[in-house]
Amino acid sequence: MLVATHLDKAHHLHNHFVVNSVSFADGKRYHRTNQDYRDMRSASDRLCREYGLSVIAHPEKGKSRHYAEWRAEQEGKPTYHSMVKADVDEAVLKSRTEKQFFHYLKEMGYSVKFGKDITVCTHDRERGLKLARNFGEDYTLESIRRRILTQEVKKTHSGELPILEKKHYTVTVHGSANRTRKIGGLRGLYLHYCYLLGILPKNRPPISPKQVHLLFREDLRKLDMISKETRLLCHYHIDTAEQLFSLKEDLQGKMERLIDERKHLRYKSRGIKDNGRLTEVKAEISALTEQIGELRKGVVLCDGIAARSGVIQEKLEAVRQEKEDQATRKEEMSHEHVRRSR
Repeated sequence: MLVATHLDKAHHLHNHFVVNSVSFADGKRYHRTNQDYRDMRSASDRLCREYGLSVIAHPEKGKSRHYAEWRAEQEGKPTYHSMVKADVDEAVLKSRTEKQFFHYLKEMGYSVKFGKDITVCTHDRERGLKLARNFGEDYTLESIRRRILTQEVKKTHSGELPILEKKHYTVTVHGSANRTRKIGGLRGLYLHYCYLLGILPKNRPPISPKQVHLLFREDLRKLDMISKETRLLCHYHIDTAEQLFSLKEDLQGKMERLIDERKHLRYKSRGIKDNGRLTEVKAEISALTEQIGELRKGVVLCDGIAARSGVIQEKLEAVRQEKEDQATRKEEMSHEHVRRSR
């Protein structure tokens, strides 16, 4: 086993363990257990102490994170963990009792399980997220109860809880609605989804992840790819699956022709003795390579749209059904209230 310290960044020193995946002694494949992890950490700490480096004496639960999540946080991008944590904090702030806290979480779209830890899970994920394990001791059931009971509630001068005022906005729209053509199909689906994610319109102020529905938040980390797919759909005016597949075949055909042309130039360049002519041919090969790369990106985007569009449609349908169910429940409660008042 080899232990190597990675010095790629000043404030990101970390160790890597290099192990043989198959034992040369008995041919058995290596399978890491929790005890192996603890032994590795012990070995790493011992080496750090020998060379005068700092060691975390009592590592806290919930403090370790995957590198991809840490990286996204450093770049200011939302992660699934950060969004769940923000939702839990918001539910705590809105609640006056433990029952309200779990009610708000369920309203946000989470299912909740109880054990040694509180586990929350969204409908689009198979595995739940344990709060205390991932976010620390402030997120145990006892700590959440304490936070709810000890937080201050701002009151008015008369000592009453403030009443939220409804705000009314007037929007002026310029142009003729009669001449406006509604965009449907794949383009309409993507443009609508981009609006819900806060990408469109371009001059729109940035929105908080909290303002995005729970089912859509996973795609906040994929905004760049979704934007590229939307631009491709709009550039080629793709509205149907048939048009999308036709575009993909067209891009693949162009790509194959350019690959054949590049292959011919490469064979040709082997027999060229004149340096000037050879430089010209190499420049042509380089230009073809760049064009092939752009076409390949287009093919990948087509595949991404084919896979993602169905998922987007399912999410939008689930949110629509959820809103209808909420409206039905409110109406039933209103009728029940009227019956009781009689």
